[in-house]
Amino acid sequence: MNPLLQIYSLYKKDFSLEKNRFLESFERLLIESPCSILEWAPQISPETIHTARFRVGYREIDKSLGLDLICRYLDQISTYENVCLNRSILDQIIDKDLDISRVGKLGVGVDFPTNMKDRKVKVYFTIKDYPEKWAQVFATHPPVDGIDAYPMNDTFGINIYFDGRTDIEIYPCLKAADWVDVTLMEKLRLQDIPRDLLSTCNGLFVSFENDGRRVFHFSLHSPTKFIRMIGNHQLTFLYGNAQIINHTLGFSSEIGPMRVSVSCLEDEAFLREVRHIKLALCYQLSRTT
Repeated sequence: MNPLLQIYSLYKKDFSLEKNRFLESFERLLIESPCSILEWAPQISPETIHTARFRVGYREIDKSLGLDLICRYLDQISTYENVCLNRSILDQIIDKDLDISRVGKLGVGVDFPTNMKDRKVKVYFTIKDYPEKWAQVFATHPPVDGIDAYPMNDTFGINIYFDGRTDIEIYPCLKAADWVDVTLMEKLRLQDIPRDLLSTCNGLFVSFENDGRRVFHFSLHSPTKFIRMIGNHQLTFLYGNAQIINHTLGFSSEIGPMRVSVSCLEDEAFLREVRHIKLALCYQLSRTT
């Protein structure tokens, strides 16, 4: 049995996720495919905590099969009542000329909130040394003033909503060397980002909402310190539960250390009043490719 399935089952049980056809389809994908990455990504707002958010991913050795399984999964979801998946952007990206050898990791995320309108799947890709494909992705992304000034990461996601909407997201990434580049930080209007938050990070990814607002994705090497500084009790609760689950799992040579990232809107990060949060807990099989 894929050890990632045990992790998924623990989170599903701990947060009493209701049984439904969408999660059942996701579970089959997790059980039947050679995925090597599992992510749980609960979403926090002042009103609620939304926990039915997961992602599976595939590394180098399994990426061709993984892409085929993701497409089959989307085919299955498309047959469900009140689901209309617009795969136009996805089909442009994975056209007949796609060179799969220049794709690194890929995966699919599922997001099943109570509100049917906001339900979606997201297909993720990381590409490498593939400038023509990146140019296609970049051209498909909604216009953002100054976006070409960001250090690019060649990672992107395609949102496919159940109501027929679809769009693409890219994730520029800034590392520690960028944070001390005063000219770059001022150009990107990031000079006021709290330095104590950055001190807990390996990297800062940025994405862009449809209304132009930025979302900061903090990739953490010191998650406990970061979460204490944020001071959001819901975030503290979720991370505490994750630590209990990790203790239940015990040490396993099959699974690498849990990686943690926290996402929030830029204005909330600047003001240190973080109320709308995504917590991403990522597990990866230790086997090499």
